[in-house]
Amino acid sequence: MIQKAINTNADIVGCNFYEIYKDKKILQKTFYISNELFTKDIIKGYWGVVWKILVKHELYTKNNIHFPQNINGGEDYFVCVKLFTSTTKIVCINQAFYYYNRCNENSIMSSYSRKKVQEQIDATILTENYLKTNNILEKYKEELNIRKFNSKLPLIKKSPWEWIKIFPESNQVYKKLKLNWKTKALAFMLSILK
Repeated sequence: MIQKAINTNADIVGCNFYEIYKDKKILQKTFYISNELFTKDIIKGYWGVVWKILVKHELYTKNNIHFPQNINGGEDYFVCVKLFTSTTKIVCINQAFYYYNRCNENSIMSSYSRKKVQEQIDATILTENYLKTNNILEKYKEELNIRKFNSKLPLIKKSPWEWIKIFPESNQVYKKLKLNWKTKALAFMLSILK
């Protein structure tokens, strides 16, 4: 990845990765043929994490990009959106160089808590404000609505009335997503209740 950054003068280099479970290994392809597709997927919330990208330090300093305080879930997402919308020098490598260990069932990402859901929602709100401030919200509105839907998705079963009220503009997004039929049916029922 470093060699690719040097050869192309890229600010960001991304790669594929493996998710490692106790009984299987899943290749996650995060190779994109264009910077815009990569950026849109990051805004949707699909793998907007700093551990699978190499970033030129200057991109952080030049654009005053830092991790938000008091958020321990979704902070990577917010930073990635800022990084990706601050440059067009993005390159992907169609190889997996990272192994993401999903075996720890007690990890922050493996278990539900209302606090974790709220942190994802807060990171999404920060991101929306950032996109507004930089006059690019309209350009990424559809992608942000997908992120909004996914950030509140754990509430659909745990707290349906909250799910309805948080980001109501995203309630219809379920029609575009690959969800199991139970989740789609529940989203449909809740979205018509308003």
